[in-house]
Amino acid sequence: DGDVLYGSGGDHLKIVWLKVVSFPDGTSGGPIAIVRSSERFGEVLAVGAYRGRPDRVHLATQRIGSDLLVTAQEDACIGRKQGEPCENRMTVLLPRMGRLSRAAEIPIERVAYGAGEGEKGEKGATGTLEYRLTTSADYKPDGIHLVEQIKVNDDEGRELRKAELERLFALDDIKGTMAPSEAPLWDRVVKDVK
Repeated sequence: DGDVLYGSGGDHLKIVWLKVVSFPDGTSGGPIAIVRSSERFGEVLAVGAYRGRPDRVHLATQRIGSDLLVTAQEDACIGRKQGEPCENRMTVLLPRMGRLSRAAEIPIERVAYGAGEGEKGEKGATGTLEYRLTTSADYKPDGIHLVEQIKVNDDEGRELRKAELERLFALDDIKGTMAPSEAPLWDRVVKDVK
């Protein structure tokens, strides 16, 4: 049981991740599958592979229109030290013809640090700046609607800047991937930070 992680979905669906390989960086890898159970038998709907930190992954199913998605949300920011950058990611897996394939990687939370005033910093700021991205996801028939928000705070906690953007990850049914409507907000706001 310690080598299996379960996530639940509707209609007797479960997401099962078998952690069969451990890596030096603390991640594990192995097959991930959508299964449906009944009293007499189990049915495997799609199988793929996943790698992540087993103690920090939450598996779930979502719907966009008639399509079922599997989400694996990994919290890498738990227990981080002050001043240490981190990133929480959501991997979106799409079932097609028995395969569970990676369709998108979406940062859900991201924290990075940079210089104060200067060529690469924020005007009028001194000390170390904290850049924090938070993303909320809403699953609708046309895709995953993301609202991304970045706040820039100085080392005293004052908010210097705030930016927000709504993006859409739409399903490309032919390729079995999800494409964003535009570039992420992070790339526009945050430059050369650690």
